[in-house]
Amino acid sequence: MTLDQVSKILTALEAVDYIHWKSTQHLLAGLSGDTDLDLLIEREQANEMRACLLKEGCKPILSSPEKQYPAMEDYLGFDEKAGRFLHFHLHYQLILGQQYSKNHRLPFEYEIISSRQLHSELGVFVPMPEWELIILICRLLLKLTVFSFGRGFIRKDLFPDNIHRELDYLLERIDTPKLEEILGSQDTVPSDVIYGFLELYRSGQMRLLHLFTFRNRLTHSLRGHQRHSAWWSRYRYFMGISKRIFYRFVSPGNSPKKCLANGGLSIALVGADGAGKSSLVSALRKWLGWKLSVRVFYMGSKKPSLLTNLTWGPAFISRQLSRRILVPIFGKQTMLGRLFNHFNEFWQGLFAVATALDRYARFQRGVRAANNGDIVLYDRFPLEAIKTVMDGPKLQEHPGRLLGWLARLEMRLYDGIRKPDHVFVLHVSPHVSQQRKPDHDHNVVVDKITAVASLKQSEDERLLHIDADEPFDTVLLKSKQLLWKLM
Repeated sequence: MTLDQVSKILTALEAVDYIHWKSTQHLLAGLSGDTDLDLLIEREQANEMRACLLKEGCKPILSSPEKQYPAMEDYLGFDEKAGRFLHFHLHYQLILGQQYSKNHRLPFEYEIISSRQLHSELGVFVPMPEWELIILICRLLLKLTVFSFGRGFIRKDLFPDNIHRELDYLLERIDTPKLEEILGSQDTVPSDVIYGFLELYRSGQMRLLHLFTFRNRLTHSLRGHQRHSAWWSRYRYFMGISKRIFYRFVSPGNSPKKCLANGGLSIALVGADGAGKSSLVSALRKWLGWKLSVRVFYMGSKKPSLLTNLTWGPAFISRQLSRRILVPIFGKQTMLGRLFNHFNEFWQGLFAVATALDRYARFQRGVRAANNGDIVLYDRFPLEAIKTVMDGPKLQEHPGRLLGWLARLEMRLYDGIRKPDHVFVLHVSPHVSQQRKPDHDHNVVVDKITAVASLKQSEDERLLHIDADEPFDTVLLKSKQLLWKLM
């Protein structure tokens, strides 16, 4: 199903000579927001295209440096009803090739746009099937790498299923005389490469050696249309692969994606138990992470660092011993009772400071990530108005020198945690909270709900209030709509 916002944008783009230049076979997936929409535009109309997209609410986004190529731009749209992103990948030139290098240009932009035709069912301008077939074969050949040998030996089939579907779709629609006419009208792509590829593909006799032979013929013919030397292209490719391996195995979850052209953003989600904070953060991360670089930082106490774990054990043991055995036996006013009580307070203080240090460190990592262009989501946050009952300091000012110092240190750490760019405040009623979290202490939950409700009195425009009593899908859609306006 075509999203309403896509139809609206494509209608606005009728003033521009554009063409969806590849993968017509699964164009509907792009119109549904499941994949990219790759549009080719004459560079003279670049400003008109940008103006149309910006007028329709699209936002420019930037690829990570190793994935940035000339004559390409990215815009992100949003369908408010469906809550889905739309990714418009703009091309002013046909830059093709291996991932991370894309070293060749096919100089056929004008010819392809001039021959565009309106898709009979979807209402989108697409290439003539003959042109699209030529481009598809060139794309397949130019993407071949040394790793293709491994795939060729491991798998019997040289192409994945989606490529077979594209080839078969186009072969059913081409006019052979028209294909011959197009190939004969240019000398950039050797016609024998296209004919040879099609003959072997149709007969089922295609082998990996054939593909590399065709690739060598094609790259030789495209020498005058390279971006870099072949050696530099290989270097860029292997550097890109090395980074990919690093992020896959050494730093999973931190692989750089696209970022907003206007910079990063930090959002905190706060609410009482049962408000759905963590579930909402997880859903927003999945939604944003389709195209954008997203970092999530948990600001609660259930994911402690190694230091906090080391202090938790003694703190737990000392608390249990002090409360259940030592103090009841010796009494609070005796010397031993006071000693055991101070011992317990000391370990509770260390644990509280370690927890504060965890939150401060995660906050700082979030600040750096947002400054680097990422969208940062804080799951919970120690806001001033609610930190006495939720995610805030635990120590009171103590007359003792050591414990007083720990209390002041904890407070300094929390004071260093500044409010993020925006805060989504999730309001849940006691009844709904109890339904969702029946095992939680009712009185404690009510105190938290009351504290969160007090935030409605604030005039801080960074606080955005959401009714979390509503079904999760409704809350998620409203959160997406709010977040899109902030991006």
